[in-house]
Amino acid sequence: MRAVPPFFVNDNGDLSSFESLERLGAFVEVYDLGALEFLDSQGRPLVSDAEGYRVIIHEDPDAVPDPDRLEQLLRACFNRLPGKARSYSERAERSDSLIELVQLFEEFQRQPSKGVWNRSIGRR
Repeated sequence: MRAVPPFFVNDNGDLSSFESLERLGAFVEVYDLGALEFLDSQGRPLVSDAEGYRVIIHEDPDAVPDPDRLEQLLRACFNRLPGKARSYSERAERSDSLIELVQLFEEFQRQPSKGVWNRSIGRR
C-alpha cells in the first residue's frame, strides 16, 4: 500500500503537514527523530531514518493505517486553537470524517501567520 499525502509530523501534539516525504524529511532534524511521530493522511505510520544529518522518511510496507490516531491528533490540534482561529475548531467539531479534517488542516496551514518571523520578513 502506498503512503497517501499529505504527510504529518506530530511533535508532542503540534502537527505540521507536508505535500511530499522529501519536504517532510528536509524539515526534520536528526536530533528530533526519537520524539516525533510520522503519519500519512490515512493514519498509516511512516518510518524515519538518518543518513548522517539527513533525514529520510519513507513508508513501511507492513504498516497498518490507524485513522483514529490521526483523527485524534487533528481534533486535539483544532481544540487548542486560540482567538480568531476558533472558527476552524468549530468546523472541526462539525466534521464527521478524517478526509474533511485533513482538508481543513491543510486549509488552516495555508493561512498566513501573524507570528514574529512572518512580521520580520514582511509577510501578511
